[in-house]
Amino acid sequence: MEASWLCGLVDIGSNTIRGVIYQVKGSQFQEVASRCDFASLITFVEHDLLTSEGCIVLSESLGRMASFFAAHRCQQIHCFATASLRGIQNFPEAQQKAAEMGFQLELLSGEEEARCDFFSLLHQISVPTGVGLDLGGGSGQLFCFTEGQLREHISRPIGVSAMKKRFSASSDPGWEAAMPLCAFVQEQLAAAVSFKQYAGLRIYGMGGSLRAAVHTSRILWGADSAPVLTVEQLTALFQALRTPEGRSAALQADADRLPTLGSGLLVLKTICEYMGAAEIEFVDSSVREGYLWKNIIKQ
Repeated sequence: MEASWLCGLVDIGSNTIRGVIYQVKGSQFQEVASRCDFASLITFVEHDLLTSEGCIVLSESLGRMASFFAAHRCQQIHCFATASLRGIQNFPEAQQKAAEMGFQLELLSGEEEARCDFFSLLHQISVPTGVGLDLGGGSGQLFCFTEGQLREHISRPIGVSAMKKRFSASSDPGWEAAMPLCAFVQEQLAAAVSFKQYAGLRIYGMGGSLRAAVHTSRILWGADSAPVLTVEQLTALFQALRTPEGRSAALQADADRLPTLGSGLLVLKTICEYMGAAEIEFVDSSVREGYLWKNIIKQ
């Protein structure tokens, strides 16, 4: 009988640093424990450098992750970063901080992140054709698949924290920030001309912003069995955030996401409109499961 073992993954994102422990048996895995720090590393990137304060935040969070994994006696631990540290000029310094906490930090390219997202999505849904979206804090990965095969994939700097920082640094975006933000997202998507051939396919989205949007909509408008938001609902949610009732619902859904939820809704709405999709379906999946499957289990 095949034995099971524990694998720990640290996912250093632009908004969160998340540690997850999986029980692995053969080709099967199941999440058994997790912890999350809302570190918002992207706010500590200035002039393409992670600031000294950001290095401290990273180090302290990884110290807590190390204790978390040690308490569960994980047999393997892997640590990777995505758009949070992608492109910073002092990445070796971040690697050194991670090494001091006992982690060998790997940097995923945008393309590698998109591939891991694809593997993760396929393990959650039994749909052969569609468009996948992983909207994070620093970037968004968009990938198209047909007949169960990945056909196109891109990574663009359209993450919710990056958009807030670029277009509405002081507060959640109002309509004055919406037009330039949406125009920027459209420009980023238009650079991948071949994506237009997949227009009209259903979009399956993952990430904390879409999860928070779905939960906020249920608090505002009542429970719905399907985790789906239409373009009209995304627009209505954005408008609702300007009201006390809407902000209260967003706080109940996920208080940490409130500062960037408006930016996220605009990005999601723009992507749906660009791809000719009337709605987007949330899938509770992440780059971590794809990384585990692609880089560890299949070895």
